[in-house]
Amino acid sequence: MLLEAHVEVKDGDRHRVKQLLKAYPSMKAVVDISVWDHRVDQNAEYAGKCKAIERALEALPYEGKEILTRCFFEQKKDKYIYEFVLKIPKSTYDVYKSRAIHTMSSILKAANLI
Repeated sequence: MLLEAHVEVKDGDRHRVKQLLKAYPSMKAVVDISVWDHRVDQNAEYAGKCKAIERALEALPYEGKEILTRCFFEQKKDKYIYEFVLKIPKSTYDVYKSRAIHTMSSILKAANLI
């Protein structure tokens, strides 16, 4: 059961979350490729952020998880997702996406990652 974090999230925080989400595949690749590297502290920080993002994603409802995964991790266009993947009207899609980004912001801010 997810406890809702009652944390005020500002637009700047959301922007940072978007940047973090967009960077996720690169961060994960850096961790995977550099596991053998002796600079474990940097890899541990990246790995921690990746794990926090994965856990935050798991807390989202299906629609939000699908939207954020495709938008940020798979770099798909919004129009493709709402027309062909979720098959929902744009206004409903926008609500799902906004809610998912807000939830991710709250979770990651509560985890002190942004």
